[in-house]
Amino acid sequence: MASPDETAAAREALRRVTEAVQDDIAGRGPVARATREDYLSAARDAMRRLSEEGVPGMPADERSADALARDVYDAVGPGRLGPIEPLLAADAVTEIMVNGPDEVWAEVGGVIRRARVSYADDDAVRACISRIVVADGKLCDEAHPMCDCVLHRPGEACDQSRVNCVVPPIAVDHPLIDIRKFRKDVSTLDALVGYGTIDEMLAEYLRRLVAARMNVIITGGTGTGKTTLLNAMARCIPDTERIVTIEDTPELSIDKPQVVRMASRDANAEGRGEVTIRRLVKNALRQRPDRIIIGECRGEEAMEMLQAMSTGHDGSLSTVHANDPRDALSRLNVMVHYGSELSEDIVKQVIASAVDYIVALHRFPDGSRKVVEVTEVQGYAAGGDGGHGVITTAPIWRYHDDGQAGDGRQLGHFEPTGQVPGARARAKFDIAHVDVDPTWFGRGL
Repeated sequence: MASPDETAAAREALRRVTEAVQDDIAGRGPVARATREDYLSAARDAMRRLSEEGVPGMPADERSADALARDVYDAVGPGRLGPIEPLLAADAVTEIMVNGPDEVWAEVGGVIRRARVSYADDDAVRACISRIVVADGKLCDEAHPMCDCVLHRPGEACDQSRVNCVVPPIAVDHPLIDIRKFRKDVSTLDALVGYGTIDEMLAEYLRRLVAARMNVIITGGTGTGKTTLLNAMARCIPDTERIVTIEDTPELSIDKPQVVRMASRDANAEGRGEVTIRRLVKNALRQRPDRIIIGECRGEEAMEMLQAMSTGHDGSLSTVHANDPRDALSRLNVMVHYGSELSEDIVKQVIASAVDYIVALHRFPDGSRKVVEVTEVQGYAAGGDGGHGVITTAPIWRYHDDGQAGDGRQLGHFEPTGQVPGARARAKFDIAHVDVDPTWFGRGL
């Protein structure tokens, strides 16, 4: 491990070489025309020149010189994000969290670990934030201290990764960056089987739900894989259908012929130009969609989503941030009330008629994500003696937690509960000519 003096010398060397490279590239003309090799060559020239001038900290061997040249390119090359570049390139890293110049963490295999990289100072982190948000046409400064955007890295695996940036004064100590890497390798149900999120039988049942045009809500906490499962289920939609996706930060990647993508927009510096998810859902109804997919339902757009599900747009999908299916129904109830003065019972009836299934995800201590419950929404039961009615549900599939192995790995299996799909679900399966094997549920339909 490097001593504090060695670390300080390395940072100073990086700073001096970086400044020299920036001057060199700027003197050649438009920076956009400079290639990666231009930056690496300029860095090596700068190192030789600074070494001849007796500047301390210059690399003593070719390997160290190559490493420093790469660090310089990562620090100032077009679209490069500095010390976290190796983390962006590593397939095993799924999330990167910059809590400050010397506080960089990465999620590897579902476990968060401190990374052995650092920025020079807060200004370097701010410069990184600026590159990210400008590329996405956003702002992140004192007037707009929080920003959700996507990473633009065409041709790279991390392209379209979701990014959240926060700067002072909202961020009290240091500028903050969180990058949740987009993963193309888990964009199908078969891939999720390979990762243990579901098993083959459950994957097939989820395919049948999509084929039968069930309205499905995917729920779970932060980082449980809701968007990943949403994307995988959406890829089961037939190619002949027109899909409209609505998100606040574009993350979905649905490889289908007819996909219309829309994203909400925050107000500009003058407080104008805001386009909400609710407005986009209303607009989507005029775009002749077969299916509407909402990346996350979190506000008063819930009412429009439920109405769309109930009025000819069966087979729609969305996610709700909640811990379990009952909690998801409660959250939907609250969200509908944000923009509606309907009574409690009317809202529950709307939810019960619109939503067919809720798929719940959970993240376990070893970092693995599992579908822990597939629950069918079967209807609404009126309350007696003036009490409120209830939304009736039935768990169809569950994950049985068998504890942890000696090495900390999660053990368990997926199993049907013995409940069978209710009359409404069976009718949808029949109308769509989707066969469901009775033996899947432990007893006949």
